[in-house]
Amino acid sequence: TLLSTDDEGVSRSEMTLEYRRAVLDQGLDYLTLKEMARNSLKYAFMSPAAKARLQAQLERDFEAFESKWQRLGLN
Repeated sequence: TLLSTDDEGVSRSEMTLEYRRAVLDQGLDYLTLKEMARNSLKYAFMSPAAKARLQAQLERDFEAFESKWQRLGLN
């Protein structure tokens, strides 16, 4: 499972809103959202090199985000 959105100009939606709705409307937790973000890249139509670069960046972003929350004692 993954989240996606059509052209923001057409659907008046953006990914931040879709993730917010997934939590508030569907009750999804952080680990589920994380897996969905990974799946979005896994199934994206792009070159393998671009996909690998974005997947590595996503993992670095997850680490930075989680580290910040852990330092604040909010994990």
